[in-house]
Amino acid sequence: MPLEKKHLLFSIFIIISAILSLPLLGDYGFLFPLGRDLIFKLLTEILLIFYLLLISKDKTYFPKINALSLSVFSFWLINGLATIFSRQPEFSFWGNPFRGQGFFSLTHYFIFFLILTSVIKIRLTWKKFLYLITLISFPIMLVAQSEIISLVPRAQSTLNNPNFLAAYILLVFFINLILLFKEKNSKLKIFFIVNLTWQIIALYFTRCRGAYIALVAGILLFCLLYIFLKNRRWFFISLGILMFLAVAALIFFVLWYAKIQRLPVAEMPERFLSINQRLESYKTALSGTRSRPLLGYGPENFVIAFDKYYSGSLEATNYRWFDKVHNIFLETSVTSGILGLLAYLAILFFAFQNLAKKLNLLSLALAATLFAYIIQNQFNIDSVSSLIYFYFLIGLSDFSKNHEII
Repeated sequence: MPLEKKHLLFSIFIIISAILSLPLLGDYGFLFPLGRDLIFKLLTEILLIFYLLLISKDKTYFPKINALSLSVFSFWLINGLATIFSRQPEFSFWGNPFRGQGFFSLTHYFIFFLILTSVIKIRLTWKKFLYLITLISFPIMLVAQSEIISLVPRAQSTLNNPNFLAAYILLVFFINLILLFKEKNSKLKIFFIVNLTWQIIALYFTRCRGAYIALVAGILLFCLLYIFLKNRRWFFISLGILMFLAVAALIFFVLWYAKIQRLPVAEMPERFLSINQRLESYKTALSGTRSRPLLGYGPENFVIAFDKYYSGSLEATNYRWFDKVHNIFLETSVTSGILGLLAYLAILFFAFQNLAKKLNLLSLALAATLFAYIIQNQFNIDSVSSLIYFYFLIGLSDFSKNHEII
């Protein structure tokens, strides 16, 4: 018996919910994080089958063409071309199995985004997804609290990596916050307060300095935009104060860096050595982009540029090799060229533009989330969980420009 339209829609909703629940999955031992990536791909392929059946019955579910969807498509297409002209085409296509960011993986994220934005047209469904995301984060934070009580050096919970946990928290924190503001049920409010508190504690114990900066930046942006909604005059005063503080912090960092750099390596603080490692990675990425500016070295191929342009400056440290730049913009430019970087920036631009079209508390929270995510990704790398949530959030931005979700 052929599936009816309502059954197909329900199946798609269940599969998307399962995909959003993937951060719950724990350690796979030698399979980490391969297991989570394989399950995401499998679920997305099943999702595609149901979607094709749906559009065969109802053509209104065909993908809608707009600036954001074209940007995502362009990013996918340019990465496809970068894969074809890659220094290692087969590796760029399949990617590193423990990174899950080759063109084959990107295709699955593109399909996920496409189906999400084409099928989910009801405000209540998006609202259910937001509540689901917050609900899922609770046991993840519970595991993190148990790690903290057990005195583990750095919390990582079910994400199996402190950096991945920090990125995940940044992607759910403001959603939790906005649901707290909007929720009228007192018991749910207590739940959101407890969850938010645990998220802050867990983030602290990840020991990820980039995530600390990102959370503060996201909170400041949220507050600024809120002030903008309420009082334009105070917005410009607050903006001026923040710009002054930002310039002062930059000057302090430059002076501190210059002072520490004159010390012998043995006397340098560990955090300074970590900064030097990142800077060396950034330098090789820039050199790689200059050598192959149009389409880069191909997805997952930064290691080729690193091997070619590495100066040897990390020999005195314990970290001498990078397969990722640890900066999303430089990673994109060296692996998919300037064209890939422009397409990625276009995705971010049109996502923020969508949020600006309907200013409310949810759009402020989503803007703060994306901003914090971008800041965090200037120092760290993406994971399967963070990429799933990134494509979900930009899809949500597309829907929220015309609808009041909560």
